[in-house]
Amino acid sequence: MRISLRNRIELIVVVCASLLAVHCGGGGNGSSGPSLTSAWEKFEAGQYDAAIAEFADVVGDVSDAAHLAEGYCGLGWSYAFDDQLDAAATSFASALNTGAESVDAAAGASAVALARGEHTDATSLAQAALAIDPDWSFNHYPGIDWKDLRLILAQAYFGLGAASYDDAQAEVDILDPDNGLD
Repeated sequence: MRISLRNRIELIVVVCASLLAVHCGGGGNGSSGPSLTSAWEKFEAGQYDAAIAEFADVVGDVSDAAHLAEGYCGLGWSYAFDDQLDAAATSFASALNTGAESVDAAAGASAVALARGEHTDATSLAQAALAIDPDWSFNHYPGIDWKDLRLILAQAYFGLGAASYDDAQAEVDILDPDNGLD
């Protein structure tokens, strides 16, 4: 059974809206204070308010770029899953601005940008995440991986208008080369 392009795009919208999550590493920060491990455990358990509080404590307690980036990334995903997209976008931007390379922060930021209708940003962030790791998967939320980044790209290109429809089609073709769409 073939699915129309419109139905595929609607499916992409649904998937992207529910996808706001991405892996930012793991492990603690080596202090007796707030713990990245504990914060991620709260996130994985769906305790987003508690995860937000703990990631915020981590961000306030660490000074090295890697732990700071991971703290902001976790904060971004926790805010995203708590439907606080503006706070999520700010947190992901902070993670990316630490100088530490984070595919998870870029992927998370791309999902949030798409959810906010920022198609150009969603495109560049998803491309950046895939450039870092084309086989990426999120360790803190099973089932979210590089395919979701391709869906974000397809939706973002579609959202950019007719001039980008071929790019949207190319992303769909990567996911399903035999999709029969043109």
